[in-house]
Amino acid sequence: MAYKQIGNYNIIEFIGKGTFGSVYKCEKDGIFYAMKIFAADFVYSEFLKGNDNRITREIEALKAVTSEFVAKYIDDGSFDDNNWKYYYVIMDFIDGTDLEEIMKSKAFSIDESIKIFKSILSPSFAVTEQIIQKSQFRAIS
Repeated sequence: MAYKQIGNYNIIEFIGKGTFGSVYKCEKDGIFYAMKIFAADFVYSEFLKGNDNRITREIEALKAVTSEFVAKYIDDGSFDDNNWKYYYVIMDFIDGTDLEEIMKSKAFSIDESIKIFKSILSPSFAVTEQIIQKSQFRAIS
């Protein structure tokens, strides 16, 4: 997938893989972004559910969230590759370690953990199951 163009975005490099898809660093007009591409089998199973599916809910949640701890929504779309339809969402690219790696590398006290998650789950935005994903959180140090 590296060095492929999707829409107006040039894929630069693979960042990581999660349960529902993969994340790539991409570039458009000299600005770097993160592109999350949802896995084809996940897309198929979710869209069988109609408009109330996790992909649509995740994208709508990202559009609604404004928090310094969540990557900002930029764009979304779809593309076809080898007779499969893929969906993607574009977010701010945040260079650094993801929350999972930080949590693994350091033993946090209960108070530190509570502080981190209170920051993430701030009352300034609605908390939904699709928001709580490591691929969308800014690392907190």
